[in-house]
Amino acid sequence: MMGKEEFFVYIRDNIREYLPESYQYADISLAENVKLNDIHLTTLLIRRPGETMIPAIYLDNLYDAYRRGKPAEECLSELAEVRVQANVENEREELFSNISRYDAVKAHLQIRACDYEQNRDRLRGKLYRREGDFALTYHIEYDMGESSANFQVTNDILSVWGVDEETVHQDALLADQRREPVLVNMEDTIYLMTGQPGYQNLLWKDGALDLDSGMIPMFILTNKKMHNGAGILFHDGMKEKISELMGGDYYVLPSSIHEVIIVPTQISVAELSDMVHTVNREHVDVEDRLSDQVQFYDSQVKALVNAEKWLAAHQININTVSPALRGMVAVSAASASSVYAVDKGTLPFGVLEALKQECRENRLEAYMDFSDPAYDAICQKSITERFDMRPQTKKTKREESRRPPEQGKSL
Repeated sequence: MMGKEEFFVYIRDNIREYLPESYQYADISLAENVKLNDIHLTTLLIRRPGETMIPAIYLDNLYDAYRRGKPAEECLSELAEVRVQANVENEREELFSNISRYDAVKAHLQIRACDYEQNRDRLRGKLYRREGDFALTYHIEYDMGESSANFQVTNDILSVWGVDEETVHQDALLADQRREPVLVNMEDTIYLMTGQPGYQNLLWKDGALDLDSGMIPMFILTNKKMHNGAGILFHDGMKEKISELMGGDYYVLPSSIHEVIIVPTQISVAELSDMVHTVNREHVDVEDRLSDQVQFYDSQVKALVNAEKWLAAHQININTVSPALRGMVAVSAASASSVYAVDKGTLPFGVLEALKQECRENRLEAYMDFSDPAYDAICQKSITERFDMRPQTKKTKREESRRPPEQGKSL
């Protein structure tokens, strides 16, 4: 059995025998293509004289089939059929014939998002903009009904167009607006997916949403076609608009390159990270994965940041808070329950009011509910992620003796 590279060369050198006579003078070559998330794949290119647009036929999956027992001759026959039936000549060639004219393509620009660290190879030579853990890339996207054709904008083409990066970015924002950004409840996504009425675009609403439904709400941010819509998050004012609807801070789950999920902050980052990792590995094709990094929108500084890094930088020393809060956090940490409730009348009025103020000052409101008439407070177990729970060590007598003498007047 041939190894992978040997198989690819064998395909290149023998495919001509399986093609029609019109392909006998075709130029046949192998090329490496870097897909989303830096997946390196080998493609077969078969170009007849005079052809400008040709399909890139991926060979990696075919090699897997060969290793499972598919005869090499059958692989060659299948590839030849794919090349002959590829319908790329007329419609797509006409679409891209004006690609050197910026005025002809700017209405088709689109902003897409990807994980920066996972796409370093793919980003080489491409026009992109850093946004924290992400990179925004620019594409010329042609909607062709059942399919689409796209070209990723490179640094080199800017000089051909005679425009700068900011111009491309602003025109891409305008083009994306025509694709109709939407924010919908998770349960209404089915209407969006099927193109049916029945969902409410929450981006049209003003003020904070009512999030007290008994369940933790989740919202999908995408475009109307749910295709390459994750970049909508980085539109001007979008993060701030979502903050208004969420009533402040929120988390962003990088669901896929097609959409992101917005959730309030009462779920722990650890739970959300586990969820994203599991869904990415089990339910999202590798070429559609956006990122494993949960994001946190900090409404105080108006910035989207890595959630785990934000938590690490804003940990509260458990020994510095009030006894009431310290006790609730300690009980929550030791409990197997997801919430800890303090019965009504347990906390003196002054202590309760001080606790509310302390939670506001430390940005703990998402973890503490003071509105239930049956309880003084309901504390989410996830509050523990905000605290450094390490006990404060007592100084030894030797350490005490090493303290410098207190300064004072000599009498």
